[in-house]
Amino acid sequence: MAAIVADTVDKKGKPSKFVIGMQRPSARSFWKIPLLNRGISPVKAEDPEVDPMIARVVNEKKTLMATYTYDVLKLADVVVVDVQCDYIKEDLGNVRSGQTDMVALEASLHVIARHIPAYALVLIETTVATGTTEQVA
Repeated sequence: MAAIVADTVDKKGKPSKFVIGMQRPSARSFWKIPLLNRGISPVKAEDPEVDPMIARVVNEKKTLMATYTYDVLKLADVVVVDVQCDYIKEDLGNVRSGQTDMVALEASLHVIARHIPAYALVLIETTVATGTTEQVA
């Protein structure tokens, strides 16, 4: 999603959005930021256009970057949020009894809200239940 937005152009063919991906410096995914900032996709996609698009928007257009530093969010036109929300089952083997752990998403959105400009677009790429943004965002 971030690369697609970063690849958009205006009517004159000029880049129209500067996208910053924010990653919490968690032990599970800290390695993604330096990889992405070199134009290398941290996740392998089935779509063969993803890798060249990421390389293009990072290295050529310079319209996509990722960081752990919250203060750079002040510069963003668009913020893409992709935070893992684990589903915690109450009964082993029963997916109908349980709940989604929203703590990381809520914390990330609070940080984002304190740092972004009023006009910034926030895209929540995380898979969440319908209505989540009415309660969390």
